[in-house]
Amino acid sequence: MAETGDSKNWYPRYSHSDMNDNIRLRLNKAIETTDSEEFVDIAYKLGLFLTEGGRRLSVEETGVWTETYPKEPCPFCGKTVAIRISEILIVDKKYWKVRIFDDSGCPLSAMFERGLRMGSAGEVCAVLKKDWHEIVETVSTMPVCPECGRSPVCRYSTNLDRWIILCEKGHLRTDEAFVLSAMRNWNKKVGQYVCDNQNQRLGQCLTEFWYQGDTSDENLPEFMRQSWREKYANWEGK
Repeated sequence: MAETGDSKNWYPRYSHSDMNDNIRLRLNKAIETTDSEEFVDIAYKLGLFLTEGGRRLSVEETGVWTETYPKEPCPFCGKTVAIRISEILIVDKKYWKVRIFDDSGCPLSAMFERGLRMGSAGEVCAVLKKDWHEIVETVSTMPVCPECGRSPVCRYSTNLDRWIILCEKGHLRTDEAFVLSAMRNWNKKVGQYVCDNQNQRLGQCLTEFWYQGDTSDENLPEFMRQSWREKYANWEGK
């Protein structure tokens, strides 16, 4: 770990050979952009010691905490969710450590992109409740693969420190540092895939359909089947 040399910037530049490349990149990017909140958040999650002029900096728990209860239940078990923020001091600056949980022990905290927040308790709780609403909505409305109709698979890669969402048939794939970002990107890719492929595929499917004289929708990709069924029903009724 090498010091930056800037007395105004106590953040160390990380170059451990055993540190994940993605983590090292995020840490150093936070340093270069002077994003102190991002740096401290990453360092705290990893349990890294911070140094200032060779002096160890400790994390002090103040014992102050508060809880808030968003109206949306856990999307996995349906139980009430609690968001707890606990005050800690790092380099004489106040942060709120975030924990979200339910009675079933569902792994919810990783849904938040940052485990540390700054601001008043009321402001932080309000933002977290808004974030949780978006998380639940995104989890509950994840679209299927537009090509095969299968639900996506979500995996965490320890080696890459990335969240991966993919179609097991290999049609679509996305990976991001945070799980919510990966879900957002999956949604975006599904929409783009439909837009890019529907005209070309529709021409191909209609040609095959007319050639075979087939009145089923089996040759159509999943995202076209509903519209095809509606059109075919209208044609038969004429």
